[in-house]
Amino acid sequence: MKLDIITDAQEIAERLPAIRETLNREYAYFGLGKWNGPVSNRYLIAITTEIKIVSTEQGMAACAIYAGNFGGNKALGVAGVHTNHEYRKGVAEIIKSDIAGFDKWYWVEASGAIEHYFKKNNGYPIPCEYSKNFIKRPIERECPDGFHFERKMGPDQEIVQKCVFGFPSNEDYLRVTQEFADYEGFRKKINNESNGNNTLDWARYVVGNIEEMFLEFEVNEMPPQWSEDLKSAIQILQENGDDKLAAAGELLLESMPELELIHVPG
Repeated sequence: MKLDIITDAQEIAERLPAIRETLNREYAYFGLGKWNGPVSNRYLIAITTEIKIVSTEQGMAACAIYAGNFGGNKALGVAGVHTNHEYRKGVAEIIKSDIAGFDKWYWVEASGAIEHYFKKNNGYPIPCEYSKNFIKRPIERECPDGFHFERKMGPDQEIVQKCVFGFPSNEDYLRVTQEFADYEGFRKKINNESNGNNTLDWARYVVGNIEEMFLEFEVNEMPPQWSEDLKSAIQILQENGDDKLAAAGELLLESMPELELIHVPG
């Protein structure tokens, strides 16, 4: 598994259309709707500071793009490529790189799977009193945990719950870690929290997407990564009492044989 960090302006401009397409496709696959990045390619190229791509022998496993217009390197989109069975590891590699990248000040406004990966890898959660200044956007509501907040996003101005990991600058790092009472205690508490609701949403999306492929597109076999996701989703659904959807997932496992991938020399 290889992580490439692209900073050359010309190469960024050449790669961005394909990265945008990948983000849109993977956000849709995982039930997240359309990626909420800038519509204009010209604007996206102008603000993008870096692209990260994780590759395996199968090709791209994950990718991310970063912008510098809000300070530091803010992740605008991070996605695994679901057709690569190592996409989870690919996303984890990108996030580990972000957490360790104190020389470049990576940060992200996160939810769902990305929030889960930052917690799992002991990222740097930002208390809401600071994060709302990082994002420079109106906040509808601060959540009682002092970490999450709700704001309007996308063309439909849907209210979504978000949070922030990472610091836009050294000054922000010092401000948060020195001013906030017991920041390390806050960090430990947030990173040890259950991410159950987001995980449950993911499990429901997995079953729904595979069922749609089976019923509407007549896909009668599933690649190993689908089977792996479906088995994980079924377990999550059972643990959360959604027995009906878990049973639907088990029926899909029975109805769709797993494809056996073989290595073709050359």
